[in-house]
Amino acid sequence: AELVAGADAVSLGLAQWSAPDAETATRARELALRIAELPPATLAANKRCIGVAVSSGGNGYEEELAASARLLAEPETQRRVAAFLDGR
Repeated sequence: AELVAGADAVSLGLAQWSAPDAETATRARELALRIAELPPATLAANKRCIGVAVSSGGNGYEEELAASARLLAEPETQRRVAAFLDGR
């Protein structure tokens, strides 16, 4: 096994971001707050999709399509998609 520095992990596509040690707790807290603002149905769907993808015999793609259809029917999802498309 090889240790990879945070910045290298980002450049290799293994991580989305990295931070200096002194900023890690702050960045993690900010990320946790962003996740906490997400609709519970979205978080539950993500968890289900991951569970299906890592279990044997499940079809993660089908679960993801079904979850997307369910979530896109919800007003909160529609509001968030519209805000994203409007650049808000």
